[in-house]
Amino acid sequence: MCANVDLTSLKPFVKQQNTTFTVAKKYILARTANALQEFCYRIRGVAVVGHEIIHPSCRILVNDDQFSFCTFDYTEELSLFAAQVAE
Repeated sequence: MCANVDLTSLKPFVKQQNTTFTVAKKYILARTANALQEFCYRIRGVAVVGHEIIHPSCRILVNDDQFSFCTFDYTEELSLFAAQVAE
C-alpha cells in the first residue's frame, strides 16, 4: 500500500519530543497500524490470525551492500519506544 502523506507538521512534534524524524515516523505508523484492527491480522498457512498488538520492523543498512532486519517492541509511550529504537 502506498500513499502520499504531508509530514510538514511532524517537524515541530519531533523537536518537542526530543526525538528524530525516523523514530517518530516509525512510532506513528506503528500506532496507526495497531489502532486499525484490519492491520493486526496475519495469514499463517491457511488460517487468518488476529494479534492484539503488532510490532514494527524495518531494514537497517549494516555494511556497504548488506542490510539486516530489526524488530521493535511497540509501546504506546513514545519516550519508551524511542529509547528502545535508539539502542
